[in-house]
Amino acid sequence: MRCKEYIKYLSPYMDSELDAKTCIEITNHLDICQDCQRRFAQEQEVERLLVRKLKEERMPGHIWESVQTSVGAVDYVPEDSTRRWISLKWLVPVAVAAALVIGLSTFFFWVKKPADKTLILALQEVHERYLKDEIAVEKGIVWPEGFKRMSLPGHMPQSGRIGGHDVELVGGRPYYLRDIEMAFLEYQCCGTPVSVFILRKEDLDSFPQAKDLLESNRGFVNIASEGTNLTMIDVDEAVVFGVSSHELNALLRAFKRV
Repeated sequence: MRCKEYIKYLSPYMDSELDAKTCIEITNHLDICQDCQRRFAQEQEVERLLVRKLKEERMPGHIWESVQTSVGAVDYVPEDSTRRWISLKWLVPVAVAAALVIGLSTFFFWVKKPADKTLILALQEVHERYLKDEIAVEKGIVWPEGFKRMSLPGHMPQSGRIGGHDVELVGGRPYYLRDIEMAFLEYQCCGTPVSVFILRKEDLDSFPQAKDLLESNRGFVNIASEGTNLTMIDVDEAVVFGVSSHELNALLRAFKRV
């Protein structure tokens, strides 16, 4: 099951409305996809918070007054040529519930957006999983289907001496970050593992802050954090990311130079 299918079935899955076969497929997908695990946990937290808030019997007086004012919770009824105002207090819980649902939905939509921090953390996580032998690459590089029309696979850096560094190309495989297709390559640079991820240029639109950062720095950015370097470079038809404790400038610039 792909992430796109999982998202479609998430709500009925949480409500136990799916058949046994689909439930098993979703459960198996959650076991291997950490992005969807986080999304599932977020959905559960929103649902838990919503239920808890709706069960609250009392709310502070100033909130009740604010809601009453905002919904105009009064009704005018003529009676025996006199006028009286009847407070429609039954509207207040409905208004509060609606406001809460809208607020939580807005919040959840925001946290699910593919922010650049999520991209960086995801790439670092894949690199760390490789170091722990939890993920492997294919020797002889298996390219994602969408990359076969690109010119980059035909002239990417191979093993040899690059910028004064001994570089060995270990292998590569397709990798999916949510529904975005990437190429995942593994190098050794002076004996240090280097994870390289290639993203098609049009897919960079899913990460607007990274796109702006790359454009504002003339197509080359290096971020150092806690002993790990993350470098990204614009190579015209694609963007190449590198993650390693080793210096990455020479190797990644070779993608643009060759």
